[in-house]
Amino acid sequence: MQAHEVIGVVAGVIALLGAVPYVLDTLAGRTRPNRATWLVYVVIGGCVVASSWAAGGRWSLLVPVAYVIGPIAILLASIRHGEGGWTRFDRFCLGGAAVGMLAWLGSGDPRVGVWLHTVVDALGTAPTLLKSWRDPQHENRRAWTIYAVAALLNLGAIQHWTVGEAVFAVWLALGCSGVAGILWWRHGRAGAGPSRRMG
Repeated sequence: MQAHEVIGVVAGVIALLGAVPYVLDTLAGRTRPNRATWLVYVVIGGCVVASSWAAGGRWSLLVPVAYVIGPIAILLASIRHGEGGWTRFDRFCLGGAAVGMLAWLGSGDPRVGVWLHTVVDALGTAPTLLKSWRDPQHENRRAWTIYAVAALLNLGAIQHWTVGEAVFAVWLALGCSGVAGILWWRHGRAGAGPSRRMG
């Protein structure tokens, strides 16, 4: 295997491990993920992986794939231990994912889907950034730190800086690092106890 392939595999494994503390904290009642939000992340993640693959992404997609598998596990754990409720924003994100798929299919260019799905994912992460600042004790700092390490390492799996390989990978590195950084900064400053990707 070439270096970028090894990095992609290692980063993907690390990203999968990031879901473990989140699931365990959810089952223990320390974290209460919103079921609708995590369903949105599963859908958007699946869409962006599909469009990125079609646009030529390969080894750098192992982390995004892990970010689909992990949310599925968290979603399943949240069925009994999470909280419900669809917000207008959740519906907007699902609509955005659908628009991205339609734009890809209509244009015949998967790069259009990559850009639109990445933008929707970024918008969907905005509430978590805000929540991490306001209520850091209900976000899982360990999980987000693992996610950030995996996403940053995954940049080394990019062999060609094309839309399919790089756009979503770069966004994941920025988004995960942003949430993790806020949680580390706010830990102890907002009366944070045990600290929860995404919503």
